[in-house]
Amino acid sequence: MLPFGRFVRGGTCQAGPLRRLICLLLCALLPCVAARAQEVDEGEKRESLPERVERVVRDTSTRLKEKRLYPYVTSLATGGGAAPGLAYFDPKLGRGAVGLYGAVSHSVKGDSLLELRLGRVPHEAGRAPRRRLAFERMPEWVARAGPEGRLFAYGRVGQLDLEAGRYLRGYSDPLRQRSIDAVAGYRIAPGLAVQGRVGFLAVTPGEDARTLGRQFKAALDVPGQAWKRDFLRVTSELVWDTRIRPRHTQGGSFVSLRLESYQGVGDTPGFRRVALDARHYLPLGSTRHILALRAAGSRARTGGIPVPYYLQYSLGGDSILRSYPEHRFSGDSIYGVSAEYRFQALRWLQLAAFLDGGAASGGFAGLDSLGFRTSTGVGARLTTGNSVLFRFDVARGAEGTRFNAKIGYSF
Repeated sequence: MLPFGRFVRGGTCQAGPLRRLICLLLCALLPCVAARAQEVDEGEKRESLPERVERVVRDTSTRLKEKRLYPYVTSLATGGGAAPGLAYFDPKLGRGAVGLYGAVSHSVKGDSLLELRLGRVPHEAGRAPRRRLAFERMPEWVARAGPEGRLFAYGRVGQLDLEAGRYLRGYSDPLRQRSIDAVAGYRIAPGLAVQGRVGFLAVTPGEDARTLGRQFKAALDVPGQAWKRDFLRVTSELVWDTRIRPRHTQGGSFVSLRLESYQGVGDTPGFRRVALDARHYLPLGSTRHILALRAAGSRARTGGIPVPYYLQYSLGGDSILRSYPEHRFSGDSIYGVSAEYRFQALRWLQLAAFLDGGAASGGFAGLDSLGFRTSTGVGARLTTGNSVLFRFDVARGAEGTRFNAKIGYSF
C-alpha cells in the first residue's frame, strides 16, 4: 500500500490520474470512517433494549399517573397465566389523609380479581400498592419511608374468581374466594417493619368443581366435612430487609417471619401455621458476580385434618424446584433451599446457574415428596440498572426438563 502522504501535499493531490482517483476515494472515505467510529462510540452510550423497554413503559406510565391510573401484570393463581390489570390509586383523597385504591385484573385463562382498599395504604413513591400484601413487594417503603409514612392502616375487600388456576398437578378447580380484612403496619426502623391482618375468608366451589380429578362431592377432600369453608383469620409478619436494589439485588439480606391463624366458622376445621423465608446476597469480588442463597419453609398445626389444598404452600414452578410444575409438592409442612450464581455479562444481560432442593409432607396422596428432590439449571435475565424485566430458566430434575419464562426476579 502506498503511503497517503505521497499523494497529498499542502491539501492538493500531487499524482497522476490513477493516484489522483485513489487519493479522492481516500479523502471521501476518511470522514465516513471517522463518522462511523463516532457512531460506535455513541452506540456504547445508547440505551440497551431492556432499558429502552423500561423507558417506554415509564413514559407511558407517567402519562397515566397524571390520571391516577396504573396498569400492571400480575398472577392470580398458580398456573393461571399472566393477568393484566388496571388500578386507580389516590393516596390522599382531596386534601385528607385517607387514600383510595381500586383494582381489576383478568387472566388470559379466565381468572379475575376485584379489590378495594380504603385508608392509609403503604406504597412506594410514584407507584400504586402491590397486589400481594407481603412485605417483599414493598422494599422501598420498608427501607426509606419518611416519618409521616411509617404507619399504615386500611380496610380491604376483595373477590377472587378462579376458573383456571391450578392447585394440584394436572387439574383445575373453579372456586370463588371472598375476603374482608383490616390491615395495619409500622416501620420500626430502616429495614425493619411489622404488619398484622384480621379478617374473614369465604371459599365456595364452582359448579364444575372437581377434586383430585373426580367429580365434586361435598365431603370428598376431608371425610365428614363440607367442602365450602369459612374462616376467621389473623396473620402477622415481621421483616428485616437490607437488600441493595431489591428488584435487581446486588447485596444485603431479606428475612420474613409470618404467623397465621385460621379459625374455622361452624364445622370448618381450622389450623395454625408459621412460615420463614430467609435470603442473602453475597458479592463475589464485585457486584457483577453475586451468589444468592435462600431457605424457606412452613409448618402447620392442623389437629389431624390437612390444610385445605387452596391454602397450602407449595414447591415447584418458577422459584424453588424449578424443574417441576407449579404446586407439584404441597403439604402442611414444606421446606426448600436454593443457591444461584449470577453473572452480569452485559449491562442488559445477566446469566445464572442454580441448584434447588426441597420436600413436602402432610398433603394429598401422590403430591408429597418421596424424600428430598433437587433441580439444577441455567438461566438468562434481561435487566436494567434497577430491575430484572424478564427471565428465562431451563431446569432439570427427576421428572424431566422444564423451561420457565417469567416476568421479574426469581428471589
